[in-house]
Amino acid sequence: RDACLLARVIAMYRWRNGSVHPMIRADPQQSHHSYLLPFTIDIISGDYLFGQCVYDNTEDRMITVG
Repeated sequence: RDACLLARVIAMYRWRNGSVHPMIRADPQQSHHSYLLPFTIDIISGDYLFGQCVYDNTEDRMITVG
């Protein structure tokens, strides 16, 4: 089963100085244009960016990504 069909939430965060700051949280079932950041953010040396995808696999099937 395609991972995109089972995705429920997609999010991006910035880690800076020990604090995590959410940048975006979107419904992956909606248009990909909703993934655009609604504001500008500054990324400085030492920042870490990371993403999170939440899936709902109640069918107990193999998931493929890519």
